[in-house]
Amino acid sequence: MATIVITRSKFSPELKERILQLARESKPIFEKQPGFISIEMLINPEGDQTSSILRWKTVADHEACLKSPDWGTWNAEWGTLMQSGKLEFEFGVYEELK
Repeated sequence: MATIVITRSKFSPELKERILQLARESKPIFEKQPGFISIEMLINPEGDQTSSILRWKTVADHEACLKSPDWGTWNAEWGTLMQSGKLEFEFGVYEELK
């Protein structure tokens, strides 16, 4: 049974291009993590929210990914944007129903 992580970010319109670039930069980081299966990245029609649907083999794989040093400067910039109040981020962890 796979673990599904659904993320949502909401951001100020002037950040759209940078947020999309950060999303693109995150994909290869996810892909090299143990237990990663797949990712779908989405943007809403208004262009001020993104969502991702990530599939992991286990919850432990997802949790290990969050602690990975591979995030380095990516996490620092993401954190700065969140602290500015121009970016909101949330995620939920789910188990796949069979």
